[in-house]
Amino acid sequence: MFPAPSPPCHAPRPLLRHPTPDTKPEGTADTDEQTSDEEGIEPQKTPVAEYIQRIEKRMFTIIGADRKGWMGPYRHDETIKSFAPQLRRLPHHLFSLLLLLDIPVDKNYHPPPPPDNVTLPQRPHGAGGAADIGFSGSTLGPAWQWNHNLDTTKFSLHNPGLTLHTATVTADLYAARNTLTRRLHGANPYGVVEIDFSNMADGDHAGLAALKDASVWIGIVRNGTEDRVVVTHGLAMGTYGGTTSTRTTVATTPIIRTKVWLKVSLDAAAVGSHEAHFFYSLDGSTFIELGDAYSLTTDYLLFMGYRYGIFNYATQALGGSVDVLRFASESS
Repeated sequence: MFPAPSPPCHAPRPLLRHPTPDTKPEGTADTDEQTSDEEGIEPQKTPVAEYIQRIEKRMFTIIGADRKGWMGPYRHDETIKSFAPQLRRLPHHLFSLLLLLDIPVDKNYHPPPPPDNVTLPQRPHGAGGAADIGFSGSTLGPAWQWNHNLDTTKFSLHNPGLTLHTATVTADLYAARNTLTRRLHGANPYGVVEIDFSNMADGDHAGLAALKDASVWIGIVRNGTEDRVVVTHGLAMGTYGGTTSTRTTVATTPIIRTKVWLKVSLDAAAVGSHEAHFFYSLDGSTFIELGDAYSLTTDYLLFMGYRYGIFNYATQALGGSVDVLRFASESS
């Protein structure tokens, strides 16, 4: 039997409260003030503080359940969605928790606006509307993530563009190092990458993936002197890690140019088709769909969900490279 968990080493941080007409200044005596015998937290008088208190209690429950291997529900019910415009004015982490937890909300409550002296952060790329994201400077922005421990000798940034050298000889995208990823945003996002693949080597694969434990990608495959645009389905990881399926080619077409725009469009809404569609373009404006739609998975094996993945790996020998000139994304 496992021993009972020890109490936390630090007392809970005091909850922030918005002033209301019923709130008395600190130090003012109040003989009618109530005290709570639940977990030693005094009752709060504003709706938002009550939500915070309930969220904290709910989080303790989920943390305890998580120790038993359960990640908890991911809720998208109509009540929360209908109140979303008001909730977005709450601190970001509280709004995220309300989406994650089954917390009833008061539709008549309107949180106060932020103080005039607070500068709100800019919306990140992809958080709504279009964003044309280049690669410039000496470092990548914080929205980019490498899918493996980075081999710093196999990529370089220049103005503009990013060069990805093959870092792994493999037939498995999951095993390919230096795959560059970025989170999806919105219910119907799409991403477009512009790639110059002049310097690919024989057997190299490069392109854009919808990356998760069940993945799909569109890319360029070089076979000798022939280049083809390829769509693959069926990449899969097992429940406890390890690749269970590498890929199945579902569509392919020859390409005679050495620059291409690759696009993935996803229905990521809570209620929708959950389909991914893949396109390519030779001029960056007219896109041709390639292959059948792919049904995205909605389980919790990879809890962060799907990401865009820009990849370049070798199947025969290292030495090839591609230039990723731009990446653009849009979401509803």
